[in-house]
Amino acid sequence: MRKGAFHPLATASSLLEVAVSLTSAISMFALVLMMVITFVAVVLRYLFNMPLLGVNEVIELLSVVCVFLAMPLVAAKDAHVRVDIFDGALGKAGRLFGDIFSSTIAVSVYGVLVYKSYLKALDAAEFEDATNMLDIQIWPFYALIVVGISGAITFLLRRTLVSVFSQEART
Repeated sequence: MRKGAFHPLATASSLLEVAVSLTSAISMFALVLMMVITFVAVVLRYLFNMPLLGVNEVIELLSVVCVFLAMPLVAAKDAHVRVDIFDGALGKAGRLFGDIFSSTIAVSVYGVLVYKSYLKALDAAEFEDATNMLDIQIWPFYALIVVGISGAITFLLRRTLVSVFSQEART
């Protein structure tokens, strides 16, 4: 392949990297915003006796953004919590089987979560579900759950396929 030529897999990989960068940046911003809001709420409540109404709702919604938009990055970096007690005893083939098995279960469970969150987002949008105090629409947060978990599924599948079809896995 000549330099600069269009390659669909390279383009898709680049787009995935951009998507992971974007979702992780939003997740990071949500985390920082949660810390700032919590700090301000505590200072206002305890030093000035001026509680902020609805701060719990905002923190809850930002938690959804923070956690679920970080999932693609965790899956892309393969940074999940892993117990490797049996890796030495299993050998390469056993580890490969374990990785495939755990990825299959994770993708299955994540798929159900995506489906249920998608349906919940549609319902929340149709019925205009909103938070109690601040009246914030909640369907976008269900949609972010769908986006985050779908990103994680993409990277789990990618990692599994690479490990199955790589030369290293066969030797």
